[in-house]
Amino acid sequence: MKQFGSMLAAVASAALIAGVAHAGGPTVVADDAPVAAAPEAIDWSGLRLGIAFSKPTGDNFWAERSLSAESSADDWSGTMPSVSVGYDWQHGNLVYGAVLSVHGGDMNANPTTGSIFGCTGCETSVDKLATLRGRLGWALGKTLVFASAGAARANALGSAGDGTVTTGEDKLSGWIAGLGVEHFISQKLTVSAEYLHTDLGRLELPTSCFVDCYTDIEFGMVQLGINYRW
Repeated sequence: MKQFGSMLAAVASAALIAGVAHAGGPTVVADDAPVAAAPEAIDWSGLRLGIAFSKPTGDNFWAERSLSAESSADDWSGTMPSVSVGYDWQHGNLVYGAVLSVHGGDMNANPTTGSIFGCTGCETSVDKLATLRGRLGWALGKTLVFASAGAARANALGSAGDGTVTTGEDKLSGWIAGLGVEHFISQKLTVSAEYLHTDLGRLELPTSCFVDCYTDIEFGMVQLGINYRW
């Protein structure tokens, strides 16, 4: 009889617990799911050294003032490798700095004679390009999106007769501006891609054509580089 009473009490207790659970009684709360660690902050400030290769875009033509005549334009060609040194500062996501670049190699174009334009074997060449630019960007973790602008200087040469006669040569100064993106691929290395537009002004060609010729030195550059950051 005593055993029967114990069994009855156990059944009653189980029924009571089931009824409370069914009626929306206390619910066991699971532990909070683990929170993922925040991504490591990327510091873009400091010194950087880079190398890059650039391909020119755009074209070049020669013009005659007295006749208002122009040659047919020709595309710029060539490859311009460069080395650069720069420094960046960072405030929150804002990154700003400066970069000095020196380009080797050269680029050239061969505008052809127009119907009333009297130049044979014309060629325009640009080399010894150096630029000093300010940069302003926005950091997105390992990626930096930026704009840059500054001063540019290069040697420009005009020749005729398939390069046998120099018709004009000068050191030209102008401006350069563009957009780019840079991305960390390791703790110290980044890769970058930029589009830069350069305008060096006008090269006078006093001994070419009929009387008074010139060419405007203006071109774009698509540039890919790799940088080491300290």
